[in-house]
Amino acid sequence: MRHPLSDLQNQMVEVRSQNDVVYRGILIEASDSAVMLRTENSWVEIPTEKVVSISKYIPKTFKN
Repeated sequence: MRHPLSDLQNQMVEVRSQNDVVYRGILIEASDSAVMLRTENSWVEIPTEKVVSISKYIPKTFKN
């Protein structure tokens, strides 16, 4: 059975966790125990029980 987040794998996502912490990065893996992101500076592993939401992230661009 496919994991519900498999459509977002290898895409830029925004992960909101408890205490309003926001992570942005490439979704590498999501399992029942953790979410793994590759961020600009490092790798981040967030325990699934601390994740509030995960959504596709589209950076805003500003025009002068």
